[in-house]
Amino acid sequence: MSAKKFITKVTEFLGLEVMETTKKKKTLKKIIKNLDNKKRQIKKSLNKKISKKRKKLLEEEYEIVSIHLKKARKLLHKLISEK
Repeated sequence: MSAKKFITKVTEFLGLEVMETTKKKKTLKKIIKNLDNKKRQIKKSLNKKISKKRKKLLEEEYEIVSIHLKKARKLLHKLISEK
C-alpha cells in the first residue's frame, strides 16, 4: 500500500482533518501520535468493567489500531531511509 493511500485510509478511520498540501512525513508523524493516543484510550477502557460485547468490540478496535500503527511506523521509516 502506498503512503498516500495509507494516509487517506487512516485519516478516515480516525476522523482526522489533514490538508492535502501537507508533507507525507509530517502527516505520518501526526497519524502515529493520534494512533498512540487512541491505543492508550482503548487500553484504559479495556481495564474498566464493561460488558462482554463491548469488550470484544474494543479488543477488535485495539487490534486494528495496532496494525495501523505498525504500518505507519514502517512507512515513515521507509520515507526517512529513502532520502
